[in-house]
Amino acid sequence: MRARGFTLLEVLVALAILGLVMLALVRVAAQEAESLRHLRERTYAGWIASNAIAELRLSGQVQPGRREGEVEFAGRRYRWQALTQDTPVAGIRRIDVVVVGEDGSETLGQLTGFATP
Repeated sequence: MRARGFTLLEVLVALAILGLVMLALVRVAAQEAESLRHLRERTYAGWIASNAIAELRLSGQVQPGRREGEVEFAGRRYRWQALTQDTPVAGIRRIDVVVVGEDGSETLGQLTGFATP
């Protein structure tokens, strides 16, 4: 009776296939982690822009012009820039806020709000 088992070539082919599958899984996991990081940054940027609009409304500084600020949020620094403009409707001003990362190289989010002077 002859012993049955896998040959060395079959084991090497199986390991090569397993290695390729594992490489693909690691690559997908890295892409998902980067996607999650980007989504988190955009969510934070939306919150920061919303806070900036609320602060401008509460401070009464809704005169036409540009304002900027910097805030630390979730362990990172973000910069925001607000542009306040008159609208065709009397008594209403438009506030456009853009949020960028600390290095200013990428716009992470933007939000528009309205206020009365």
